[in-house]
Amino acid sequence: VTLHGHSDIVIVLKEKINTIIKDITQKVIKHHLQLLTIESDLMRANSYELTTRIERETNTSIRDVKTDMNDNNPSTILTTVSNSRNQTIVVEKGDITKVKNIDAIIINATSGSLQDAGGIDKAIVNAAGSA
Repeated sequence: VTLHGHSDIVIVLKEKINTIIKDITQKVIKHHLQLLTIESDLMRANSYELTTRIERETNTSIRDVKTDMNDNNPSTILTTVSNSRNQTIVVEKGDITKVKNIDAIIINATSGSLQDAGGIDKAIVNAAGSA
């Protein structure tokens, strides 16, 4: 900015401009996005788009949850999914005899993942319903 005029007026205007600049500088707030480890891993693997697409298409919120150490019984909560019907599904690995505060429990008794192929896999998937 170039100011022309009497020196006393230019000095006053310079001070006002500097005050405005200082005020704006003080009001600038930096926000740093803190990602969970799982979110960071998904971003690096370029899978974050997949997660957000699943959330959008199924109207759910997917997040990672830390290990729960209640009653000296460590059980790992793998993920928690909440949907628009205020239902929360928790995928947990641990001792089912120590589980508290739940409405229902579905146990994967198979040695692998649930593929909805048939038998116990299909029964568990059908009982769980859609998220």
